[in-house]
Amino acid sequence: MRAAAKEQEQLVSWLRDEIVARGGEGNDNTGSISIKEGKNHWVRVVHDMQDNLALERRYNEQAIRYDPALPEVAALFRTLAREKGQISALLRDIASLADPHALD
Repeated sequence: MRAAAKEQEQLVSWLRDEIVARGGEGNDNTGSISIKEGKNHWVRVVHDMQDNLALERRYNEQAIRYDPALPEVAALFRTLAREKGQISALLRDIASLADPHALD
């Protein structure tokens, strides 16, 4: 979990820096984060994994949308998708350790 959290924190920091570099405003607003309910740790990890996969898909869609008109923006979204893929792999490993038969 610590590795997944560290990856996520690095991704957020990198994304904030990219937004600021492109003239936007970066903030540390975490008010919109909702904690997923679940009756055990495996269910909560699966919720996180599903959310992460949805975001990875969304980043890929945005990369397709902005390529070729804005290739630098498309590259940014491809990088975000790749990073989310790595976090998805970590979450899948955690879920498998929690319940090795659950993801079969």
